[in-house]
Amino acid sequence: MRSATALGRRKPGDRSGSGLAPCRTAIGLLAFALGASGASPLGAARVEAQVVGDSPPAIQSQTLPLPIAVTTGPHSAVETAIAIDPTNPDHIVGSAVVTIGDPRARRITNFTYVSWDAGKSWTSVAMPNPEGRVQGDDAVVIDHTGRVYRTYIAFKHLRDPEGVFPRNGIFLAASEDGGLTYEPAVPLIDHLNSIVPFEDKPYPGVDLGPDSPYRGNLYVAWTRFTRYGSAAPEDS
Repeated sequence: MRSATALGRRKPGDRSGSGLAPCRTAIGLLAFALGASGASPLGAARVEAQVVGDSPPAIQSQTLPLPIAVTTGPHSAVETAIAIDPTNPDHIVGSAVVTIGDPRARRITNFTYVSWDAGKSWTSVAMPNPEGRVQGDDAVVIDHTGRVYRTYIAFKHLRDPEGVFPRNGIFLAASEDGGLTYEPAVPLIDHLNSIVPFEDKPYPGVDLGPDSPYRGNLYVAWTRFTRYGSAAPEDS
């Protein structure tokens, strides 16, 4: 089941509200150097692409002298998202969920990553978790004023629904400084004393159409599980 929320409409020039990006697609490889500001140059990256429509198919190769750092093992990043600032394409914001240390210890931390030089260097920023919940499914988007929005889930006792004070919800936080710091998160939906239904996989979008009557609106869609992990067909 898909759920959607439309958040706030903002007048032109008003930064207090929220703000779908123009049809602009960036395809690439982004790897994060966790815990440090910027990535270390590790040599050129070799990129190969299949050219569709040629007969016979052709392979085009290009050497890109980009600083790319790849992390594997216990500090791996998952549930990643990336957004390019429509007002400044050199400004990029990424997000990820990171397992710190031994994955069996399940120490999970949310990070955002900010670049002001088109991805050549990055600043890693650990996200706050004031209630000590499990957080994940981070996603980011940037509106027409350069304001950054981050959505994520936060829950407790997913595998133990009878635990003390189970809860689950979807939260939204905004940043006025390009993704380095965020205002206190607000709940879009938050179930207290329950993990049924379970809200999952939120993703935000902003309307940036210059002629759109809804320009400045922020939208969030997500998946709702009637009962998380259930095999029963009636539990969607």
